[in-house]
Amino acid sequence: APRELGDLDTSLAAWSRALELTPDLHPARLNRAILQTARKQYPQAKADLTLLVQLPESRTEPLFQAHNLLAQVRKALGE
Repeated sequence: APRELGDLDTSLAAWSRALELTPDLHPARLNRAILQTARKQYPQAKADLTLLVQLPESRTEPLFQAHNLLAQVRKALGE
């Protein structure tokens, strides 16, 4: 996978494309938010994570980690 090779741009584009094709592919949204956070694209990550934590599925893994990541992003944004 591109992410494993360190190509964050390619990975980010791939997750974004997956979401264009299937907007409710929630693990892809989480992966995109993880990459956005790694790139310090906090507003974009916050948007994805805010959507994810509102889902009933976010109460269990793998989406449960969205709650913790959102807290980290909010801290980075000074909220």
